[in-house]
Amino acid sequence: MQHFITEEMLASYALEFLLFQKNMCDFYEISPMDLFPDTMVYFNAYHYLPLNQKYLPFIHENFELSERKHRRIEQLKTLYIHQSDSSAYVQYIEKYYDQFKVGLRKRARARCYQLLTEWRDLLYSYLFEMREIESFATTRPDMPIWLNELLNYIAASEDPWSLIFEICHMDCLRFDHSMAELIVTCFLSRNLGEDEAETLLDIKMLITICQMRGDVLLYRKKLSNIKLSEEEAEKWSHVGDVLSEYDLASTFPRSVKDDFDQFQKQFMLKKEETQNLSRLIYCYLGEAIVSSIISLPTDPYKKDELIEAIMVRVKSDGFLQEAWMEELRQFLKKQEK
Repeated sequence: MQHFITEEMLASYALEFLLFQKNMCDFYEISPMDLFPDTMVYFNAYHYLPLNQKYLPFIHENFELSERKHRRIEQLKTLYIHQSDSSAYVQYIEKYYDQFKVGLRKRARARCYQLLTEWRDLLYSYLFEMREIESFATTRPDMPIWLNELLNYIAASEDPWSLIFEICHMDCLRFDHSMAELIVTCFLSRNLGEDEAETLLDIKMLITICQMRGDVLLYRKKLSNIKLSEEEAEKWSHVGDVLSEYDLASTFPRSVKDDFDQFQKQFMLKKEETQNLSRLIYCYLGEAIVSSIISLPTDPYKKDELIEAIMVRVKSDGFLQEAWMEELRQFLKKQEK
């Protein structure tokens, strides 16, 4: 690992990001109430001991969860699974829950763990230049499939924005919202335009790399609509240069790099007038909507307050024409059954 740590890397957020994720986010929090007695468990689950910061094995892979042990875990507030068990946890949830109501929410959370494992794993290797940047959708072919299933769960819920709100506030996404931004971006693309999930995966990956290899606090300041100082503005003007340090694999779609360059000029640096490229507008809205959601308290969820926060934020940015603003407002309101 030391071979990849340069002065430039130490000056960026990437090292801090990696160390934090690897030491504190290898485990995802699950609810003991999601488990059933007398079922075969396909994963290991752990009880966290905060005093000595250790994860104590509590449920073992390929063992039946007896009714007696289930009563014991009901007394716990949380359990944890390792990220390597995210797919096995999805299989368990899929097998024992129906697709509707409460089961739908559990399925969505489980699929988020699975997506996040793949997303972070490949992102680490790109952040530390351990490989050429390749198309995410082709390097991890299951990602578009899982993302599609998650979008189906969201669309099937009684209020899709309620489920998106819950996803954005998941503990595993607390310090990195790029995965939540991708989910919202693809949800908008599917429902307002063409379904371009595979292309959006790659565009969002490039955006996230620039965010993490640069100054992530500066990026969050921009997302929060806070005015930058002259020094910060100068630093921000070079935010996209980080990609020039990477080699793109020969199979990487050049059109995606062109889309990223346009996104940078249009929405990051404001150097060009807004163009009607819907997939780039969805990328911008994914960031704006997630930023609005995480600024609101988790309880209670209020649909009207969410819509108002999003519309105020988007209007203040000044990127979207009135027709886009109205289409977004109507979409936010109608997505409820």
